[in-house]
Amino acid sequence: MSFIRKKTVKGRTYYQVEERYWEEGRVRSRVVAYLGTQPTAEQAYRESEAHYFALRKGRSRDPWFTKIEMRAWVRLAKLKAFLQKANPNFKITKRHEREIWKWVLWRRETRKEEREREYREWWETFTKKDRASKESACAMLGLPSDATPDQVKAAYRRMALMHHPDRGGDTETMTEINEAYETLTE
Repeated sequence: MSFIRKKTVKGRTYYQVEERYWEEGRVRSRVVAYLGTQPTAEQAYRESEAHYFALRKGRSRDPWFTKIEMRAWVRLAKLKAFLQKANPNFKITKRHEREIWKWVLWRRETRKEEREREYREWWETFTKKDRASKESACAMLGLPSDATPDQVKAAYRRMALMHHPDRGGDTETMTEINEAYETLTE
């Protein structure tokens, strides 16, 4: 059973769709969709659809989503699912339908090799950053870049004894030493 719950927070009224269900001998409830300031699910759907397309304006051919666009898309999908479940006659707009099909077709058309290449490029940039941070961590501990775990541990203990704040060292230096050790032991 679903119902719309009204909440007032700091003078503003918000609405959310809650669903009650039976689990382990108890009635429980969960939030199905947040409606924001709109009192009906249809109005919230239209508002979130307008918000999503405003975010995507000028980038409609770009298949990649930013985090904000992804959140807006997920909210739109949840509202759509709820509305279609609650009212089978509910129709989504043609614009939203085109966006869904564009996304589905892009996923189908994108070749596996292309996705793998993009992933490889991303991984290479990630590991380059990782390699650079490991080299700087080795330099911080005064080690060669091919140091063994035992050498790292010994160098960390030696540097910690010299720079620990309880022994008259600097807190910032000790923090850098700890970060370098964590980087090298990951």
